[in-house]
Amino acid sequence: MLMAKNCPNVFLDLSFTQHYFPKEIIGNQLIFIINKLDKKVFFGSDFISYPYEENFLNQKAFYQARLSPKLMSSYFNDNLSEFTKNFE
Repeated sequence: MLMAKNCPNVFLDLSFTQHYFPKEIIGNQLIFIINKLDKKVFFGSDFISYPYEENFLNQKAFYQARLSPKLMSSYFNDNLSEFTKNFE
């Protein structure tokens, strides 16, 4: 987290996190990270290990009750769009 916070070109992709750690254990930590690093963290699909649509819908359902609409948009869309601008 400290590297992402202090280095402009470091982002966190949370791929596989919710599959590797049970949501009951890591859920509050993920919410904390997304709140603290709003512009530096984004959704990772874990495709091919997990089907994209299933993973997206599961994560969206988990976060929807816990994040504001603005943070939802940042996490699932805006931050990755900003990150990929560096590669155009």
